[in-house]
Amino acid sequence: MYYGPVIITDLTIAEEHKKALVSAGLPIPQPVRCRFLIDTGADECVVKHEFAERAQLKLINDSSPLHGIGVDTSGRTYMGRILFACDSRVQSGVRHFFAVDGAIQSGNLKSDTIDGIIGRNILRSFEMIYNGITGKVIMRFIGGAEAQRLPGMIIDS
Repeated sequence: MYYGPVIITDLTIAEEHKKALVSAGLPIPQPVRCRFLIDTGADECVVKHEFAERAQLKLINDSSPLHGIGVDTSGRTYMGRILFACDSRVQSGVRHFFAVDGAIQSGNLKSDTIDGIIGRNILRSFEMIYNGITGKVIMRFIGGAEAQRLPGMIIDS
């Protein structure tokens, strides 16, 4: 069991990787939907190996042991992007999107309820309020060097 907010959002390739694929005429992989535990105690993000591979993240280190409770020697480090979305409070039917690029580690997460953990390397782009009783989390985008606001999209009702 995990204590803390779990959000469902998308994992995809980082912007620099996307630009390289476009310039090489290669296809852009589709984002992969993940269940992430928001963990303010984690330095970096971690996903299960199969999610990093399905998202086709750019591998930057194939031997990055994960340290926490014990050591996972199967760890790898990738560059990737986590996408966030929210409904507009001003215009009905419009969603705002935010993207944060950063190091994403993969490992053997032994869980059936989460696919990964969002750590401070991504969370530093947000101001966050968490209600431990209701489980509601409010994240306000504040930006940063690796973060960007993407164009809003009109969602068909």
